[in-house]
Amino acid sequence: MTIFYNSSEIFFASLSLMAAREAEDKAKPSLAVEQMEEDDEHDAKEVVLQRYFLQEWKPVKSILDDIVSNGRVVDLSSVRKIRSIMDKYQEQGQLMEPYLESIISLLMFIVRTKTIELGAYSKELVKIIKPLCIIIYTLVIVCGYKAVIRFFPHQVSNLEPAVSLLEKCHGTNTGTALRQESTGEMETKCVILLWLSILVLVPSWVLYYGFPL
Repeated sequence: MTIFYNSSEIFFASLSLMAAREAEDKAKPSLAVEQMEEDDEHDAKEVVLQRYFLQEWKPVKSILDDIVSNGRVVDLSSVRKIRSIMDKYQEQGQLMEPYLESIISLLMFIVRTKTIELGAYSKELVKIIKPLCIIIYTLVIVCGYKAVIRFFPHQVSNLEPAVSLLEKCHGTNTGTALRQESTGEMETKCVILLWLSILVLVPSWVLYYGFPL
């Protein structure tokens, strides 16, 4: 069956199609503009956060410098201060990542050195280690454990000190789970277990300690 269209119908149909295309073309730039505005707003927020973080980084760095120079945390309130600052950036962990290596390497060096120097039977050892592990654990929460453990000592010789330290922490287990968390026992065990998780991946430790394959 053949259908005939008169010229007026074709004309108005063409006008409708052109209008629809014109409206669609106008909508595309507006969507692009909206996306650009959202991107600009996001970039502006990132810049503000970066500036704010850099201001707060100064007291954090000062505290960390004191810890390194003393080989331990002298003032426990400084740990709470670092934790309160870092907790603000749980959704912006990327701001902390450029500083991770310098922080983690130095703190874990103290953990390792004190464990070797004082020995697993020292009562003072856990008191020194706990505040350091609270800071490290806070970074694990903010930046993720994968980003943090990259800077843990991973030499084969660290296995024995890490195991000894974990045994010492289990030996000083006191109080309820809530109390353990508030005094840093939970954070300390978590950090040591993360440390061990990378040490056991080193194949040469089997040969180093003379265990049969």
